[in-house]
Amino acid sequence: MLTSASHAEAPNAWTVRRTTAPRPLGHALDDCFSLAPVRQLKAKEPLFAEGDTKSNIYRIESGAVLIYKILNDGFRQIVSFAFPGDYVGLEMSPLYTYDAQTIAPTRIRALPSVALWRRAREDAAIAGEIFETLSREISDARRHFLTIGRLSATGRIATFLIALAHRNERKSLDAVDIQLPVRRSDIADFLCLSVETVSRSLTELKTAHIISLRGWRQIKLIDRDALERLAAGETMLDQGCHLKRAA
Repeated sequence: MLTSASHAEAPNAWTVRRTTAPRPLGHALDDCFSLAPVRQLKAKEPLFAEGDTKSNIYRIESGAVLIYKILNDGFRQIVSFAFPGDYVGLEMSPLYTYDAQTIAPTRIRALPSVALWRRAREDAAIAGEIFETLSREISDARRHFLTIGRLSATGRIATFLIALAHRNERKSLDAVDIQLPVRRSDIADFLCLSVETVSRSLTELKTAHIISLRGWRQIKLIDRDALERLAAGETMLDQGCHLKRAA
């Protein structure tokens, strides 16, 4: 089992190769991680636990990682998901502030945090990409907070699907036919809904011809405009055939 105790490297065990050649924004951070070895993890293996000393920063190569916190009442609150191309652990903190666990068989690259911060101080392109990544995470967190606070269940599902579509667009992937990378129970915990409500909302969107479902992982966005409107606060009427603007 991969845990922070078993996989942490000493600060000097991995050194990122220095380079003076300028690189375009968007590739410098990936170049750093391209030098790190790939590790294969099984489903439900932990990357680290909240409170562990931060030893590594991770890049997801394939699979998916669940980022969550266990609250005082024992409830699991999912904070976010990390998919291929995403980074985990970039926050400027000496300790990990949440738990991270694989959802499915997952390939990762682990880079010692001290090595990455050293390179960021030397390379403005790396520092800029770290800033851009963290800024996007803050914006996503704020958007998620508003989603949970004011939208209906169907609106929350619509927001989640639109977020996946936007992410696929950034990664030059298919933004219409989306392979759902997480279980419905994970979506439920992320959106503060029950699994039954998630399933019912997806069925409502399917009945309204806004999405189509193939199995439970393959979703096609048929009417993205309607999804955007639901994510903006409109509601469905007449068995989902029409939308009503929020008051």
